[in-house]
Amino acid sequence: MTTPAAGAAGSADMPDYAPIPRSALGPALNDQGYYVGRVERNLYWVTDGVYQSAFLATRDGVVLFDAPPSIGGNLRRAVDEIAAAFPVQQLTALAGPSGAGRPPWSWTGSSRPPGRCSAGRRDNARTSVASGGRMYCVAARSAGTPIVIIGGGVAGGNAAAALREEGFPGPVVLITREPGFPFGRPPLSKTYLRSEEDVSAWYVRPAGWYDDHDVELRSGPSVMAIDPAAHTVTLDSGEELGYQKVLIATGGRNRRLRLPGAGLPGIHYLRTVAECNAIKREAAPGRRAVVVGMGFIGCEVAASLTQLGVQVTAAFPGQAPLERVLGGQVGALIGAIHRASGVELLPGDQVTAFEGTERLEAVVTAAGHRIACDFAVAGVGIEPDVPPVAVAQDNGILADELCRASAPDVYVAGDVANHLHPLFGRIRVEHFNNAEKQGAAAARSMLGSAAPYDYLHSFWSDQYEHKIEYVGHAVRWDEFVVRGSVAEGRLIGFYLVDGVVQAAAGLDRGGDPELDLDGEMAASARLVSARARPAPAVLADEHTDLWSLGRR
Repeated sequence: MTTPAAGAAGSADMPDYAPIPRSALGPALNDQGYYVGRVERNLYWVTDGVYQSAFLATRDGVVLFDAPPSIGGNLRRAVDEIAAAFPVQQLTALAGPSGAGRPPWSWTGSSRPPGRCSAGRRDNARTSVASGGRMYCVAARSAGTPIVIIGGGVAGGNAAAALREEGFPGPVVLITREPGFPFGRPPLSKTYLRSEEDVSAWYVRPAGWYDDHDVELRSGPSVMAIDPAAHTVTLDSGEELGYQKVLIATGGRNRRLRLPGAGLPGIHYLRTVAECNAIKREAAPGRRAVVVGMGFIGCEVAASLTQLGVQVTAAFPGQAPLERVLGGQVGALIGAIHRASGVELLPGDQVTAFEGTERLEAVVTAAGHRIACDFAVAGVGIEPDVPPVAVAQDNGILADELCRASAPDVYVAGDVANHLHPLFGRIRVEHFNNAEKQGAAAARSMLGSAAPYDYLHSFWSDQYEHKIEYVGHAVRWDEFVVRGSVAEGRLIGFYLVDGVVQAAAGLDRGGDPELDLDGEMAASARLVSARARPAPAVLADEHTDLWSLGRR
């Protein structure tokens, strides 16, 4: 048996792939973040997000191509799982043509597993936990009543992908108001806004995947009603669509400012590609912008506009940006970063009116400031976008630990879901990582899985050259413990409730809690998961090994 020639399966658009059957994989592949996919026929690839390799599965066993010279422990375990999954007589490692640690094709933007993308971030490194579905034949799929997914964002797109990966053979219909394909929104406030990256790099699946996998993507229609008793969805066209199960993944909608002059041209919100394009057309060097609100969207937009040469003034309640989420100490550091970059901050102030004749000319605040400007961007939060449906609601649609709503066969995921989390209680989370993983979890629940959705939440933010990483969930805390240097602006902060580590945030320190598996933020995630109660002085001590504190 010979190694495939370089590029044999390696154009920018790789041939169809499908995961190895879940039943053939042990827990290391299913639970520890490896991804195994089929390139064509019996040629597969495996990655742990750092190393990649390829192998052929044959009746005689597995032949591994291009193994890294010193194969990492993570990938080594993955290869061992592969070997155990087949009737292996011999595992032969061959030197592939593409060099150390790489398969004989390139893993490109259109075919990488979903997650954080390359521009200014992870260099394609974040890899989703493999769902490990079953193989299926397109021709063998049955007709019948579809599973309907409402919402074409990250949650809805990942739900559709998970249904096929898990082997669901029936019809799948995905309904979305927005044009295009399901994608992740993080670049809209960062790399896409700065014209450094296209949204296609954040597609949940490549554009051709939906046709190839017989997922009916309906872009444009709005859902007017969901009738759980009749198992129907009514569209704005009047069409009534039956369903066997329905997933509501409609996300959120921007809160709108109801102030004098709020309808003037030049006032923008950011949620969709069209809204981002409108801001991009305004953002020329030397122009003046007011950012209303300094949550994550406000902070990231202020940073991106500043990097584009726009003069930015930001007005917001509270004493520091992100104070409500990260606390006063970290918020003050974020504020200092923005001021050092040239942003004028107006803390503790609120916009009371917009002025202009034909379009926006100035913003007026409660403190009496009149800020002349060319345009404004309001980032004052979102609210759950709940379609008309008779299910229990409270700050979104209430969902149990299996992502089920109160009506039979109705499921919910993403920003619209107020989910009962096994560790954090009832929470609604508005971040990319949650939508990505909860959409897939809801799909598995629809297919009969009894595994609770217990994702240990994490998110990130990029502002200028600075990185914020967060793991856990804390809406309140009674003690904040700093490990590192506030003066230098490099620290990990721990949020404690009654002595229990509820969450941690890293500012330019600690790494990614899901990707840098030996880092301090990964150790912090273990503390959250274990509901650890370390003494604050021990937690702050730089000489203490954080991993030792998380041992049960």
